[in-house]
Amino acid sequence: MRVVEDAREDWVEGPEPVINATGVILHTNLGRAPLSREAVASTARAAAYCDLEYEKNRGTRGSRHDRVRALPLALTDAEGAHVTVNNASAVLLSLTALARRKEVI
Repeated sequence: MRVVEDAREDWVEGPEPVINATGVILHTNLGRAPLSREAVASTARAAAYCDLEYEKNRGTRGSRHDRVRALPLALTDAEGAHVTVNNASAVLLSLTALARRKEVI
């Protein structure tokens, strides 16, 4: 089929490794900050079957939010915490909570 042939010709594998010689440590066009070896290992463990949302001690469904919320609560002694996947979502949630129907510059 012509569509399949065109797709194969136009397909580009990626992303590809590059050297960041820009002088900018966290360069958003170059994939952000590199992951540490520990983070890569944790990601590999989480990519397989794991107890992300399972309470092994109780044999019941758990919450991934409880797992990630524990660290900021322990570090800050705060009453509550919510972990987001990026800064944009954190800003949106904060503004929604603190500046609803108000002008934000």
